[in-house]
Amino acid sequence: MIMTMTEVRNRLVFEMIQLTGHFEDQEIYQIYIQRALVIGMEHFNPDQEELIALNDNGVEVARYRSVTEASKKLGVTRQSIDKVLSGINHSAKGHSFRKANINTSINTDS
Repeated sequence: MIMTMTEVRNRLVFEMIQLTGHFEDQEIYQIYIQRALVIGMEHFNPDQEELIALNDNGVEVARYRSVTEASKKLGVTRQSIDKVLSGINHSAKGHSFRKANINTSINTDS
């Protein structure tokens, strides 16, 4: 039986909830598992923060795994993105950037 990525994610989330007994952490589990499936387990780091690119109206236009990925895909230098993130500049090539706020404190103790 072939499962879609969504089916795999949902099953893994369900198993995590059963394992930990922490139903309230379901959304966090979904985020971590989705990241692991998309970028591959060998590159997964739960402390990695997604980078969100916003247009001039503050609307999210894309998410990237890293500053390097955003730089390559948008044609913006890493230094320019870093300056926006640190507050030195407001934007770079029409985009502002921010780190995604993801709670990384998953407690797997039951």
